[in-house]
Formats: sequence, C-alpha cells, structure tokens
Amino acid sequence: MESRISGSIIFFAGFVLGIFICSLAWLWHLVPEPESMIKINESPVAQPKLDALDEMEYNFYEIFPKSVVPIVEEYGKTGDKVVVEQFSWALQAGSFKSPTDANQMRAELILLGLNARIVTAEVAEQKQHRVIVGPFDNELQRNRAQDKLSQAQIPSLPFKVPR
Repeated sequence: MESRISGSIIFFAGFVLGIFICSLAWLWHLVPEPESMIKINESPVAQPKLDALDEMEYNFYEIFPKSVVPIVEEYGKTGDKVVVEQFSWALQAGSFKSPTDANQMRAELILLGLNARIVTAEVAEQKQHRVIVGPFDNELQRNRAQDKLSQAQIPSLPFKVPR
C-alpha cells in the first residue's frame, strides 16, 4: 500500500512541476522586447538602375515572326474549312545519363504496349539519353498513351514534333 501512495505522490509532484515549468515558459514569451532590440521600420530606398539591363538586347521581335508554323487549310466535301496540322505529338518518358537506365525504361514501356525509342542528345556537355514514346497523329492517341504512363506511375512530358 505504501508503494502506491509514494508512486502517486511522485506522479503528482512531477505533474505540478511540469505545469510550473510550462507556465514560466509562457510568461517568458509574454515579456516585451527591450526598446533597443526593436527595429524601426525604415522606408524602402530606391535601388539605382543597373547598367546590365540597359545593355540587354531584346531580339524576340525578330525571333517570333521567324518561328511561326504555317497552317495549311483544306476544304472538305461539304465546303467547310479543315485545318491540317503540320505536326504530330510525342511524349518524353524520361531522360537519363546512363544508357542502361534508358534501355530499362524503354523495356518497361514496350511491355506496356507503347512504341518507345531512345534519342541521345548533348546537354551542357553531357550526353542525355531521352526515352521518347510516339509519335502520335492526334491528341487522342497521345492522351491514351499518357494515361497508360500515368497508371504505371511514369511521368511524361508531351511535345510537338514537326512532320
């Protein structure tokens, strides 16, 4: 019986001590900072213009007109105008430094029933092996392939490929 009383007394004393320490910490956070520590809000100062911005050349006015893709229009049997797209779709399912990793991803995609190939490109003086799925003639085929990839938890990036 004495062990129960002494155990409950120890528990009660620890409980009271814990409440006391928590209340001291709470009071410590309520104490205001001394005036020397408070920062005075200063108004923002305007930064001088950088010369680098003045020296930049904006040549997108010349780039955009040159990158326009012509749209071919044809007329159907009923006389309605039909726009013929001059591109197809493809999906990038990964980009790897190692050709072995790229081949492994390609094998997974082939097992899913997708047409996959590896394209090697040099990016920042390093070879990158990109796994490309497609090309697809329309967005419906691209969306179906993208759904298969997402169900297999493989992220993909769609892009247009000129025909």
